[in-house]
Amino acid sequence: MACALARQRRTGNQADCLTGLLAVGAGQPIFNWWIGVWDGNLLSKTVLFDWKDQGTVRKIIVTCFLLILCSGQARAENCPDFFRFVDFGREAPGGEIHRGGPTFRAESFGGEALLIRDRTTCRRVRDLASDGRGNPIPVVASVDYDPEKTGIGLNELRLTGVEDVASETERNAAGHREKLDRPIAVTSRGSNFLCASVEGSGTVSCQLISPFGGNLALVVYCSPVECEMPVLAVKPHVIASAKWRPSHVSLSDHEALARQITDKVQQIHDFLAPLSS
Repeated sequence: MACALARQRRTGNQADCLTGLLAVGAGQPIFNWWIGVWDGNLLSKTVLFDWKDQGTVRKIIVTCFLLILCSGQARAENCPDFFRFVDFGREAPGGEIHRGGPTFRAESFGGEALLIRDRTTCRRVRDLASDGRGNPIPVVASVDYDPEKTGIGLNELRLTGVEDVASETERNAAGHREKLDRPIAVTSRGSNFLCASVEGSGTVSCQLISPFGGNLALVVYCSPVECEMPVLAVKPHVIASAKWRPSHVSLSDHEALARQITDKVQQIHDFLAPLSS
């Protein structure tokens, strides 16, 4: 006889708890328990119990349901039901994240929701700030803006909180610089771009000047079907990443491609800048 003990599955920042099966056979109860918790990123733990004592099994069942209940309540508290702004938080000397970091609007100035709700990862932070209307401002690890609502032809636009923006930009630029060092690289340089490709690779990388200013590297990688900007330094400890489909421009025309990328990055800047504070 096999009996499913419990199964609870929620999306977004809700809990995702799964328990295994209680299998009873030949007078030897065996309890196999697996539990996973979703908190924006998958935090999973696998535990295997093999007990023959029914009392122990009953205790485990009760514990399981308590864990499901508690984790579900915690996740429900992470992201408020309604919010107009998000806060990327600030790190205290002890490493804890508190409110008071860079803030971005979660809705347009006309009141339209801009975020993809189930891709908003909220942190567990006590004592949230409130906006002028008394709505809570959650502290977030990352948010995804609905590409259609940006109005600039994107497939994806994400903001992510990071510990070291400079390290992220350097890591992203490494592939571009490696390509530049290759003897067979084809390069093109303009007043505000440096592009490189290798014959037969089908991709071009272009380093540009960031519209947000500063000296941090901004590198975009393009194939015939997609351009990807993995890292754009937006604020201290906040980066943007984006994807879009390039227009029908030959990848061999680096100058035309660089102009297209520059225009798109500027559009991203013009979308995000008014939303931030």
